[in-house]
Parts: sequence; structure tokens; C-alpha cells
Amino acid sequence: MAKGYPVPHPNSSVARAMRVHGVSESPELTRILGIKRRKLVIEPTRVVRDGVALPDLTPLFRRAGGTLDIWPLQNASLHEIYEANGGLLLLGVGEGKSLISLMAAEVLDSKRCVLLVKPQLRNKLLTQDLPFYSAHFNLPLDRIHVVSYNELSSAEKAGILNKIQPDLLIADECHCLSLRNSTRTRRFMRYFKERPGTRFIGLSGTISKRSILNYAHLLELALGKNSPLPLNFRVLEEWAKALDTEECTPGALMKLCAPEENVRSGYRRRLVETPGVVASVESSIGTSLIIQSRPLPLPSNVKAELARLYDEWTIGEEVLTDAMALSRVARQIVTGFYYIWKWEDGKRDGEWIDARRGWHRSVREYLLHTSREGMDSPLLLARAAIAGKWPCPDWGPWDAVRDRPEPETLPVWINDFMVADAIKWGKEHLKTNGIVFYEHHAIGAMIAEFGGFPLYGAGTDASTSDPSREPVIVCSMKSQAEGKNLQAWSNILITSPPANGLAWEQCVGRIHRPGQMADECVVDVYLHCDEFKRAFEQALSDAAFIQETQGQKQRLLFATKLIEVDSST
Repeated sequence: MAKGYPVPHPNSSVARAMRVHGVSESPELTRILGIKRRKLVIEPTRVVRDGVALPDLTPLFRRAGGTLDIWPLQNASLHEIYEANGGLLLLGVGEGKSLISLMAAEVLDSKRCVLLVKPQLRNKLLTQDLPFYSAHFNLPLDRIHVVSYNELSSAEKAGILNKIQPDLLIADECHCLSLRNSTRTRRFMRYFKERPGTRFIGLSGTISKRSILNYAHLLELALGKNSPLPLNFRVLEEWAKALDTEECTPGALMKLCAPEENVRSGYRRRLVETPGVVASVESSIGTSLIIQSRPLPLPSNVKAELARLYDEWTIGEEVLTDAMALSRVARQIVTGFYYIWKWEDGKRDGEWIDARRGWHRSVREYLLHTSREGMDSPLLLARAAIAGKWPCPDWGPWDAVRDRPEPETLPVWINDFMVADAIKWGKEHLKTNGIVFYEHHAIGAMIAEFGGFPLYGAGTDASTSDPSREPVIVCSMKSQAEGKNLQAWSNILITSPPANGLAWEQCVGRIHRPGQMADECVVDVYLHCDEFKRAFEQALSDAAFIQETQGQKQRLLFATKLIEVDSST
């Protein structure tokens, strides 16, 4: 809930009424029902909008000697951007978002355009995409300023938008602006508030993994009063209860639906038929996709260490304070290791350890037994202790040493069972090629070193690798599972399955994308423990929400899934 809005108790009369009567009638619903609907048909060689074929924009952009064509989906997107003076483009992996973002400034006659990109993709855009596309198309590069999202978050560059003063902001992977309370999103939104004439285009393969609340503000920036989501926050929250969590019945939202249509499908159709919104729906790369679990027994010593973690909430010398920290360490243990602190020159800082342990233990006990609004997180409790609102006896010792730098970490190995099996998988794919994706550097480094495979982590680019020389590579999920063209490989092993559908869509989309020449892509994943089973189930739930409300078919759903899990774990 937004600050200032009361949260109804689940058994209150208001909550009961919402569950019975559902979403209410409102002026916002009337406005949204009145927005013009537009139907796009993307054919292999052309785009038809409301029964009329749209002209191909390739001749307007093509450079002398250029040989590339603008794809029909890109063509549709550029036409919609022009008509709506902004837009929201929900395009999947490999469907040409980069070229659209480089052409949009010309289409909207922007004098100064800022293109926001993820920091790990900025170098690829500047060193690979720009030279490549500039050889084929005339692009307004002199009007485009490329800014990374971390620059927008940086204290040193807090005024970067005011310095450039763009009249058009394009956010590639705009789901990076989904959290309205984050520093970067607040600065981003403040710029539009101070300069209301600024246009906005958002591009994302998956704009939200779980809630319409994550992108309603972006739709409003892109389309203004033609946004198909409520502009009133109270009404928006009511819609979210029906669309996101099904906490209340659809009620008046059924007016968005055709006969026999469910509310998520009706909302999705309203979204994708809104002028200025383009959503890719089908995967048409001609390659089948299989996701299958790879058997991996959980060793007894790993089970014992996991049980101790859940019983004591400690790992090494560290006391864990919340469920997120507990889950983080559990995901390490089930892969065969955990991290501990590495003390420089072997000089253990006992004062720092004892003070930290005492503070974390007090925080954990408070959160477990006394937590209340305004004091329900480690950060809020620290602020309360500083302000004297929480007289915790462990705060003073911790406050005296908390500014000391936290030591680096090193892995402690319990069992190398996963490393050994991943190496075995790699050897099995030397002739058919494969990518091992890892979450933890300790796991990836061990697989690469003892398997003899190249390692691609932060600061490297796996797309520069050649599968004829490097048939099996080991890649960081964090730095290599997004924005890389890895369709030269057709097999993946995921050592630690992510718990959200967006990460799955991005990762699998590295190989299952246009340009893939294999008849079949196969993704193996370890699901040998409850932690990974729950992560996979959550990712499936996320993918269903995305597909049902935004329209893009999700690889995690349309793939053939051959999932077997050992119930004894």
C-alpha cells in the first residue's frame, strides 16, 4: 500500500465486501472502456493495422549500401510510437528492441534524447550495436545520449537528466524503473513532473513479473490519459487485488471481457489493443524448447549442514537476521558450499564479530516476536536505535564498530557433488555445445577450472566466444544471462534456478532466439532440493502472470517440461 493509505484487515468489513462484490465501478473504468481499441496483425513481411497495411519504413532509414530491413514488428512499433507520441513496447528477447530505440528519436523528431540502458549492456550498445546498425541505417546518433541506470542512481550524477534536458526519454529494459520508491525511479519521475512535455518510450520483454503496480506509472508517462490502467492510485490498488493476487473478485472489471473470457485475459486484450502499446505474442523461431530436471542426489553431509542452518540461523561466525538472508545461504549450501569471512593476514576482528552477532541476534528476535509497522526490518530497527526509539542494549557496541569495512569472503566446501556433475554435463556436450549458468562465483570458478572450460563473469562478454573453439562455456547468470546473443549454443545447464519468471525468460532467451539453427534447445536444471523446487514453482507462477496479463508467450510455459524431483529431499 502507498504511504498514507490504510491497509484493511483481511477480516474487516471492507475486505469482506471487496471479496464478495469485487472491483467497483469508477470514473477510471469508464475512461478506460472509452479508449480506442486498435488491432495489429504482424505478418511475415508486413504489418496490418485495423485492416490497413502500414508502409515499410526501411527506405526512410536505409543507408546507401545497407542491406538490412526493418522487421515487421519493429515497423509496427515505430508507427505506433509516432501515432501515440510515446509508447510501451513489450517485445520479447531477440525481437529488435535495440534498433527501435535508436530510431525512435528520429520518428518523434527529438532534439535531445536520453536512452537508458542497463550498465552491463552499455558497452555492448556503444561498441557493437551502434557500429553494426550504423552501417545499414541512418541513425540520429548526434541527438542520442546513452545513460546507464546506475548513473541515474548515482549521488555524483544525480542531476544528469537536468544537465542533458532531453525532450524524449527511452528506457530499454524499463522494468528497471518498476520500484517507485527506488532512488533512480524517483529521480526519473521527478524529471517528468518538472518538464511535463517530455515524451516517454518504454521497452521490455517482461515489464512486470508479479503486479500491475510495477508499471502503471510507466504506462501513464507513455500514454497519459490513454493509459489502460487507472491513474487514481486507490482504484489501481483495487484492480491489483483482482488481477495480481485474486484477493477480490473481478466485479466491474468483467466489462473488459468478452463472453467466457477470464479477467486476466480481458485486461491483457485491453492492454495490447491500446494505441501506443505493442506486444509480441508468438515465438516463431522454429526451434523446439525442452526444460528438464537433471537428477542430482543431495549428499548426507549437505543435508546435515542445511538442517543446522535452519535450526540455528547461523553460518560460520555470522548470525542471520531475516528470511531473505537465510534463503541466500541455503541456496549456497544446497550447491555444496557456503561463504565465510576472510580476515586479512589472518587477523580476526573479534570485537566486530561479537558486536555484529549480538546486534543481529537482537534484530532477529525482535522481528520474530515484536515486529510492528515502522519497525519491521533491520534498517528500520537501526534507525529506531539511532533515534533512541528502541533501547536495544546491543546497539551501542555495534554502533561503535559498524563503520569498519566488512571483510571479503571465501568459500567453505561441504561437498563438490554439483561441481562434479556439472563438469560431467559439460563433457557430455563437447560435441553438441552447451552453457553452464551459475549464480555463485565459487561454483562457476570450480566448474571452469576443473572442467577446463572458459569462464565468463563480470567484465567479460560471452557473445564474443566461438563455439567451434569453446564448445562449452561457464557463464555468470548475473552478467551474461541478459543482452547477449548466444544462439550459437543450443544447450544450457542452470545450476541454481532463479525464483522469478523474468530471469528465466532472459536466460533461456540467450539461446532460444532468432538465429538459432538447431532443431531443438534443451535446458537442464537442478531441482534436487526444496529450495530449488520452490524457486521453480514461483518462476512458473510469475510466468503465468506475465503471459496472462501482458500477452507475451513465456518460454517457461510453452516449453516442453520434463520435470522429475526427488520427493525424499
